[in-house]
Amino acid sequence: MNGFTTALTALLLAAGTTLLAVDPRPRVDIDGRKAKIVMEMVDKPDGGVAGNAEWAGENKPYYLVTQGPPIERSGWQDYTFSFMPKTTGDLLIIWAGYFYRPEGEMQNAKVWTCYDDIEVTGAIVENGNFEEEDAEGGPQGWSVYDKKSQYVKEAGNKYVRAWHNQPAISVIHVTAGQQVTVKAKVKRVEE
Repeated sequence: MNGFTTALTALLLAAGTTLLAVDPRPRVDIDGRKAKIVMEMVDKPDGGVAGNAEWAGENKPYYLVTQGPPIERSGWQDYTFSFMPKTTGDLLIIWAGYFYRPEGEMQNAKVWTCYDDIEVTGAIVENGNFEEEDAEGGPQGWSVYDKKSQYVKEAGNKYVRAWHNQPAISVIHVTAGQQVTVKAKVKRVEE
């Protein structure tokens, strides 16, 4: 890179903007480690990948990762997957974004993915359309790291956006042997 390109890239990164040749992808992790909820994938997202997390070591049976294909066009798109819990209890659904670290960089890039209209069959997710706000102005029933950058309120619609290191997290209660199907709308950030 020449000096101008390096300076421009540094300025954009400092401002929280990235020049990426990477399309965002939905990534949803299912974390049952705390309650030791054993899970298996039933259906992966169309065009995506899913399964127990290899990196989780001895916790692999309690952690699922789903990732969809790149979101290449604007507008909301469907994202669906199913899993089977073998144990009853509460688990976390971690709504994140694509894990991407540019070559030679020390930190992950912010590849944002937007989520809305989340429906869960076989369990209950609170406030899946994000229309209810908590006392602090965030999405009721959800954990987000930064309400200003993650909880979007525009023209009568509310939704969350997330990237790998700044997910939105919900809790659901699952029952052993009852399939759980998760459906959501996803889109890329349109700036």
